Amino acid sequence: MKRVLAVFLLLLLVPSVLFSGSMVWKAVSKNGSTVYIGGTVHLLRESDYPLPEEYEKAYIDSDILVLETDLDAMNDPDIQQMILVKGLYEEGKSLDSVLSKEAYGLLNDYCESIGIPLATFHQFRPSLVSIALLGIELQRLGIVQAGIDLFYHKRAKADGKEVKGLESIDKQIDYLLSIGEGNEDEFVIHTVKELRETGETIDGLIESWKNGDEVKMYQYMVESIRDAYPELFDRLIFERNGNWVPQIEAFFDSGEKEFVLMGAAHLLGDDGIIEQLRGLGYSVEKSAGE
Repeated sequence: MKRVLAVFLLLLLVPSVLFSGSMVWKAVSKNGSTVYIGGTVHLLRESDYPLPEEYEKAYIDSDILVLETDLDAMNDPDIQQMILVKGLYEEGKSLDSVLSKEAYGLLNDYCESIGIPLATFHQFRPSLVSIALLGIELQRLGIVQAGIDLFYHKRAKADGKEVKGLESIDKQIDYLLSIGEGNEDEFVIHTVKELRETGETIDGLIESWKNGDEVKMYQYMVESIRDAYPELFDRLIFERNGNWVPQIEAFFDSGEKEFVLMGAAHLLGDDGIIEQLRGLGYSVEKSAGE
């Protein structure tokens, strides 16, 4: 299953042991310090609320909320302008000069089918085109509800709870906009196919998340990107996991309890953060609800 586009945004959000229940773990150090770790889907439907009670329990029991990045910055006009600038080709380079005739033609046919001229995206890099078109498709499907990250970010701000980020907003934007670089034709061809399957993909992804089905989560969120683009997997998942594990380890010595929320793909499998923490000697088990 090469659902790379769905993974891109529903991470942006791997199994050796099978679990049941929701995607929240309780990690405990040898001295008894606790860090909660929750897997997220960044876009949900209104019908997906309320969230599984394990998320609420971890949030209430924690002093600090930790997200992938600063969500307030995403609404900063300067940041939005930076995304646009980084996502555009410079003068003299455009989609039609980068893509093959086949890939460009497929993308043009799709845009015509939804009533949007491809010329609208003339200077967009394929990654930015995919963001724009997926956003349109999600709106068409009625999927406009923000996901777990934003839900608890708003909640923490209202509650006066401290919020931290694992990486800078600049770094996250660079990761996201790097998708498709070096293999633009293949990326665009898969993008068009996935756009036509968005509803089915999101239904399956959200249901597997709600059920804590890590086998299916692995298939949807890891195998697809790892098999289609191994270099991208290393950069988007493996490299970031390596950056985040030391930060999570430091939380055990903070004197407070953290609830860390990140795309579920980062947590699963032999290279995932859960197994890495176990390998470092921490006790990590699924968190139980009330």
